Amino acid sequence: MDTINEKIKIADNNIIRNIELIDSGGIWLVSQNILSQIRNLLQAVFLKIYCSDKNQTLELKYDNIEKATKYIHSEW
Repeated sequence: MDTINEKIKIADNNIIRNIELIDSGGIWLVSQNILSQIRNLLQAVFLKIYCSDKNQTLELKYDNIEKATKYIHSEW
C-alpha cells in the first residue's frame, strides 16, 4: 500500500506544481500535464479502493490498475 500512497502524493504534488506554473507556462501545456497527473491520481485511488474493499495488497502495475478501474466502474 505504501507505493500506492506514494503515487497519490506524487501526483498531488505534480498537480500543485503545474497549477503554480499556469502564469509562466502556456496554459495548454500546463493543462495537458495536469490532466495526465489527474489520470495517475485516479488510477492510484482506484487501486487503493479496490485493495481496501477486497482486503488485498496489490502492486501498482497496469494489470492491477485495469482490474481496479473495472471494479470501480461496476460499483458506481
